[in-house]
Amino acid sequence: MTTSYRDLEIYKVSFELFSRTHKLPLRLPKYELFELGSQL
Repeated sequence: MTTSYRDLEIYKVSFELFSRTHKLPLRLPKYELFELGSQL
């Protein structure tokens, strides 16, 4: 039985967190997109 890193609970949690936070910079105003967006 081979397991993948995608089966790890920490991967699932971190990927979910990434998915949520990745969308946030897109909601910023255009003038802040490159400054604050790059830091997120």
